[in-house]
Amino acid sequence: MPCQFVRFQSGGSAIFCGPRPRVKPKPCWECDRPHLFLCDGPSPAGRGDCDRPLCAQHRVPAGVGVDYCREHATSVGG
Repeated sequence: MPCQFVRFQSGGSAIFCGPRPRVKPKPCWECDRPHLFLCDGPSPAGRGDCDRPLCAQHRVPAGVGVDYCREHATSVGG
């Protein structure tokens, strides 16, 4: 965990340690909005999930906690 030393205008100081700063989320597979969901369809490699990043507009909900991209929604039947 990286740590950062900070001095305050009041004269005090502090050390903050924690995970790396957040990185900007990947854009949606179909547009430039930040993704909020990942596709749960089968991976093209045959292992795991597709994991295409999807925004709320481009996800196809297929049950509780299950979302598909448009391609998998038609092929899986979600």
